[in-house]
Amino acid sequence: MDSTLSDEEMETQITVEADQYIAYPLDEVAIDFEVQGLSERNPDQVEVLLAACRKENVELREAVLELGGLKAAVVDIEAHAMKRAFDLVKPQLGSNPDSLVVAIIDIGATMTTLSVLAEDRAIYTREQLFGGKQLTEEIQRRYSLSYEEVGLAKKQGGLPDDYYEEVLEPFMEAVLQQVTRSL
Repeated sequence: MDSTLSDEEMETQITVEADQYIAYPLDEVAIDFEVQGLSERNPDQVEVLLAACRKENVELREAVLELGGLKAAVVDIEAHAMKRAFDLVKPQLGSNPDSLVVAIIDIGATMTTLSVLAEDRAIYTREQLFGGKQLTEEIQRRYSLSYEEVGLAKKQGGLPDDYYEEVLEPFMEAVLQQVTRSL
């Protein structure tokens, strides 16, 4: 974006241009942006990070918080939330943690997110449709358990002796393979 634009002008320009990149009608989408700094390729421009998601995703999360008596101050994308969480543990990595390149993996129920951080910035993020649900489904299939029984067994123990070798190790290998491909 042109570096001379005010915040309001930039927001207007981004909204106009975002339509070509977003597959949903803009009235159904929550959009935000953050100026990342001057462009290395053109010093008259700034690089801008655009984040967008369906409004219903934000509204669902806000509704859950309200049920708990809370009000959201910020709803952020997962990659940024992971980076902020990493900032909390970074001091434990030694005397010069900012010089490290670090990969953070978030294995959710249906989505695995990989973020690579360097020089205190997220330089690469990739999401893959792969997560703990596959592990749960494999346990269900292999041991003929219901979803609820699997949940209890994972939390309280009680899975068969061959679980680690026959189910968990292959799942961990699949996670490693997904991450290795992404890297």
